[in-house]
This record gives sequence, C-alpha cells and structure tokens, in this order.
Amino acid sequence: MHWQYNQYSLLSLIAGVISVTLIVYIWQRRTTPGAMAFLVLMLTVAVWSVGSFLELGSAGLSTKVFWAKIQQLGMSVLPIAWLSFALLYTGRSKWLTRRRIIGLAVLPVITLLLVWTNHAHHLFWRDIRLDSSGPFPMMVSDRGVWFWVDLTYSYFLISIGIYCMIQAYIRASSPYRAQAGVLLVGAIAPLAASLLSLSNLDPFTYMDTTPFGFTVSGLALAWGLFLLRLLDVVPVARDSVIRDMPDAMIVINTSNRVVDLNPAAEEILGQPATEIVGQPATNVLEGCLDFNYESASISEKHLEIVVSKDQSQTYYELNISPIFEKNSRLAGRLVILRDITEHKQVEDTIRHRLEFEKTISIISSRLVGVSDMDQAVYASLQDIGEFSGATRSHLLFLPKGKIGIDSIYEWCADGVPPRIGDLTSFYATSLSWWMDELRERHVISIADVSQMPECTQIEKCQLDHYGIASLFMVPGFVEKELAGFVSLENVAHPEKWTTIDLMLLRTFADIMGSAFERKHSEDRIKEANAELCKAMDQLKDSQAQLMQSEKLAAIGQLISGVAHELNNPLMVISGTAELMLTYVENEIERDDLQNLHNNTLRAISIVSNLLSFARKHEPEMKYVSINDVIESVITLRSYELNLDGIEIITELDPTLPNTLADFPQLQQVFLNLLINAEQAMKESNGEGRLLIQTQTVGETIQVEFTDNGPGVPGEILSHIFEPFFTTKDVGKGTGLGLSICYGIIQEHKGQISVESSEGKGTIFRVELPILGRSVGCVS
Repeated sequence: MHWQYNQYSLLSLIAGVISVTLIVYIWQRRTTPGAMAFLVLMLTVAVWSVGSFLELGSAGLSTKVFWAKIQQLGMSVLPIAWLSFALLYTGRSKWLTRRRIIGLAVLPVITLLLVWTNHAHHLFWRDIRLDSSGPFPMMVSDRGVWFWVDLTYSYFLISIGIYCMIQAYIRASSPYRAQAGVLLVGAIAPLAASLLSLSNLDPFTYMDTTPFGFTVSGLALAWGLFLLRLLDVVPVARDSVIRDMPDAMIVINTSNRVVDLNPAAEEILGQPATEIVGQPATNVLEGCLDFNYESASISEKHLEIVVSKDQSQTYYELNISPIFEKNSRLAGRLVILRDITEHKQVEDTIRHRLEFEKTISIISSRLVGVSDMDQAVYASLQDIGEFSGATRSHLLFLPKGKIGIDSIYEWCADGVPPRIGDLTSFYATSLSWWMDELRERHVISIADVSQMPECTQIEKCQLDHYGIASLFMVPGFVEKELAGFVSLENVAHPEKWTTIDLMLLRTFADIMGSAFERKHSEDRIKEANAELCKAMDQLKDSQAQLMQSEKLAAIGQLISGVAHELNNPLMVISGTAELMLTYVENEIERDDLQNLHNNTLRAISIVSNLLSFARKHEPEMKYVSINDVIESVITLRSYELNLDGIEIITELDPTLPNTLADFPQLQQVFLNLLINAEQAMKESNGEGRLLIQTQTVGETIQVEFTDNGPGVPGEILSHIFEPFFTTKDVGKGTGLGLSICYGIIQEHKGQISVESSEGKGTIFRVELPILGRSVGCVS
C-alpha cells in the first residue's frame, strides 16, 4: 500500500485519537447509566475518523474504497448509538426495548451489505473513480439510490436525538444544562460539516469536511467529560421521575382546575389524564376521593383519607402545597397522594397483637384461682368474641365415650339471639365430617358458609338454619382425646378469620383445658375430703356405739352379779313381811309392814329390770306384728293415760309385714318410751298428745313416738342412752330404761334414735329389720 501524506488527513487522525482517548475514559465508568451507549457512540466516531484518515492517506483507488467501506461501518451504527444515548440521558429508557433496537438496526445492516456488495449492483455508489486534479488523489463517486435512503434514515435518527437533547437543555438546571449544551455541540458539529460537504458549500473542494466536525465534537465531549463530569453526574429526567414516582401527583391551577397528573394519579382516580385534565378539582377529588377540596386553604394541608373500593379500603396520606411563581404570586396547588395502606396495616397488626396479648393476659389472670368458674368462662368468651369481631362464641365439652354435650357456655353480641338451647341437643354422630375434622386436630375455618364444599352439606344445612355466615372452630384435647371445642360465629356477614384469631382460640382452649383440669382436681380433692369427713363421722359413730355396747356389756356383767346377790335376800324380806301382815292387827304396825312389803317389791322390780338389762336370758324370736305389740302397750297403760290427760293418736300401717322378734322385749321397749313421754308431758303441761306411727321403709319397719312435751336440751341429748343417766329426781328413776331399750333393739339388729329441740317436743324412732318370711299383718 502506497502512502501519501497530506495535512487534511491530520484532522481525521486528531478526531480519532480524541475518540480513542474518550473510549478508554468511558470504559472505566461503564456502570454509569448511558455510559455503554456513549462508548458505542465514541467507537463509531473512532471508526469513522480513523477510516477517513486512512482513506485520505492511501494512494490507490482500491485501498481508498476499502477504507471507505470501513468508514461506512461507523456511519451506519453512529445514528443508532446517538439516539440510544440521547434517550437514556434524557430519561426515556423505556423506549429502548430489545425489539425496537433490532428494528432500528435493520436498515443499517442492509446498508452495510449493499456497501460491501456494491460492485454487483451499484445501489450505494454508482461510479467510483480516482480524482487526481487536486493536490492529492481523492476517491470520488456518484451516489446511488440507497445512499440517499441511508442518509435520510441517519439524519432522521440523529435529529430525534438532538430534539431530546434540546428539550433536556431547556428544562435542565446547572450543571445539567451545560452538559446538555456540550452534547448538542458534539452532535450538531459533525452533522453541520456533513451537510456542508453534501451541499458543495464547504471551503475544501478536494475533501469531506466531516472530520473537521468530528474534531470539534471530540474536543467538546472531552471538555464535558473531564470538566463537567458528564458521566459522573447524570441527570434524571423530570418526566421520568414524575411518571415513575409511586406517589400520585395532581397539579391544580389558580382556577381550581386540574392541569397535570402522573400515571399513579390516573390509577387512583380511575380515569385517563385526557379525561381529567381541565376538570374542576372539586369534582375530581370529591368524586373519587370523597375529599372536600374547597375546605383546604392556601397554606399546606396534611391529613389521612380512606378510599373504599370493591369491599376494600385504601389509606392515603394527602398533602396539598401551594405553588408560587418567582414573583411569589400563587400559581396553583400541588396535591400529593401517598399510599400508606401497608403502613396502616403494619400499625393495625401491631395494635392487634398488643390487644391479643392483653386479652390473653386478662383471661389467664381471671381463670387462676377463680371461685366462680362459670362467670369467668362467660367473661372470657365475651373477650374473645369482641376481640375477633364475632357475634357469638361457644365453649362446648364432650363427655368421654358419649355422643352428646356435657356442658356448654355461650356469649352473644347485643341483638344476636342465643342458640344454647339447640346446642344442648347436639349429637356428634349427626355431624360426621365436622367431628372427624376435630378429632384429627384440624381447625375448621369457614369464611363463607355459602361456599362450603359438597361433602359438608349436612353441616351447611345446620349453619344455614341458624343464619350463620361464617364459622371458626378449634378442638381441645385432654389425654389425647377430643374433650370439646371453642368456636366463633358471625351471623352478620362472611368473615375471613386471621392467624391471630387462630392463636387466640388455641391459647384460650389450652388455658381452659388447664383451668378445668385444675378445677376438676380441686373438686375431686373436695369430694375426697368430704368422703373422708363422712367416714370420720361414721367412725366416730361406730366408736360411740362400740363404746356404748362395751359399756352396756360391762355394766350388764356388774348388774348380773349384784342382782343375783340381792334377789334372794329381798325375796326373804318380802315373804317375811307378807307373812307378818297375817298376824299383826295393830293398824300402825300393819301400815309399817305394808310399807316395808311395798318397798321390797319395788326393790325386787328394780333387780328384775337389772337382770333384764343384763340379758341373762335368751330372747325368744317369733313372727310378731309390731302393730299388735304397740296396741297391747296402749291397753296396759290406758287407765293411767286417761287419768293423766294424755291423748294417744295412732297411725299404724295395716299392711305392715310381720318380722322375727321377741314380743315381751319389744313390749318393754315401747312401754318404756310411752311412759317416758307420758311423764314428760304431764310434768311440763299437765296433759299432752302422743302420736304413734308405723310404716315400711325399704327393708325396715319404722316406729315413731312423737310427743308435744318440753323436748330434750341439746347438752343432754348425746347422753340419753347411757346407763344410769337420768334427769329425774332421786327415787323417781334409775336411768336404766332407755339403756335397756337400746340393748334390746341392738339385739334385734335394729336402731333406736332420738330427735328433739327444747320446747318443741321429742321424736323417738325405732327401726327394725324385716327378718324371715312375710306372713302378713296379724290382727
């Protein structure tokens, strides 16, 4: 290759060197937005400049044509690179999609193919020749059809980029305006030089003046990069900021009409900007946001508003600020709407969580050491119902091994009818799906009863019957068995139950399970304590009866020995006194002997009673009628009873069965009870009324002697069956009568007891077992 030096090629070389230097500098800042597009732009300039330098320095035509084709590579890519950089720099990056870039590159690719195959069709250059008429040989050509197509397309793309830069220059402030000016110079200089060459108005007849333009462009861009920090401080386009900002922006003029708004505002207002711009601000804001714009003053206003749409609520922070011109004159107002729904939801979640913890704390403290468990449960159900927004809440217990309800608690909101009466007849077998889910420890969460699946039609019918719109249930277990469940109901509307509702019910179920286990344990302890006290009382009674029996046995042994020792001398005295009465005629002496005889007989009677008490003879057990025994006793005492004014009332059961007993011993018992009542009423009132009753109670015959005498004082009542205990004066009683009665009844395997209160009479009750075969009542 022959080289020809000329001063014109130097300008291209200078432009190429500047471009390569800028490429190295830009590569170090390639992460800056738009830097890669700028780097490609400088690369195309470098290719074009270096190609122009080599073309001008070449001597042969073929060599010049080769380098002209290399230049075309830079010429074809440069418009696309410039437009891409201009769009990125001015904030219009959304236009640079991959599909659009490929579309823009289609025509330049065709141009390059036509350039490199021009010898076959001459569409780009019709005739290429070497012109040696000037100071050095130059390549000249007649331009083909496609040359003008490519040129028009290139100028069109460059013009769009320049238009974007002019807009950026107009709107920008320092330092961005200076940057935009430098870029405009860098773009316009080569374009102007190219236009001069094409119009044949350039002062250089023998060469293309475009390299001069690239030299000026390179110097301007170098100044912008090194002094104005072109790639270090890249502006963000105002339109992009406003368009992409998440907050809604509405500009209102002094006539209170909307003059501008961004896409976020269009979305909130639900209308495109073409329909909103020009409308009165009052109509726009009040119609869509339910906000009274006229009430806002010129001063700044900050408040929160709620917009309801499609059963959901959106919270906005509304800021209205005045806009002033440079002369401080009001130019309009700026309305900013910031969506704070997520922030409000976080606040609500935190507040809800605090309320949850407070509710659980109240329920826990209420159920610790509670005396009235029912009241505590009802209050706790009200707490969880009001917390979750339910209209009814329930706590149901299922008895172990059964299908019904053991116990149920219910709370209802105001105006909501209770259904506790229907739940008491609830049977688990009727709601199989329901109970299977609970036994599997599944939570039943039904937000909308109307949307329940086909397999739950039985449960759905039940819920529809009571007008329940939504339901939430959590099972409770004791020792791995389903013990019951806690439920929430809403009859007003469907309810989407939350995770915190689930936490509340589960915590409440655990607390209630622990509380009722503790309560049941306390109840069992109380029952065991009561049974222990009852057993202690029975033991005391048994011990008292044993002591009484042992005392009677000991006294019986004593009386038996004494009675036998006294009986023979008394019989001798009685017989002697009776014999002497037949011989003594003196009245005074006869009276003394008679008195001696009577007292001896009385002593013999006492000894006889003592022998009876000692039970030295075996009772003769026969079938007897208790009614007959009582009637014989009344007959024996009828005279004395009439004489003393004692009224006898009998209520004897005619169907009373016979039983095995000793007729004389029972006669002695009843006679003793009758005489005691007779004496007590006579001494207290001078008269009285005695009611004698018989009846069958279970497997026993019950006999009651009820008098209207003075009664027995409480301090005496516990000693009434003790031997030798008596309240009668000396000589009027021995204190053995009731003791003997007690012993006889014990011998008959029965019981004798007394009930009395001072001033209200006394009741003696004898209970005898029905022994042997029943042969009917003996008349």
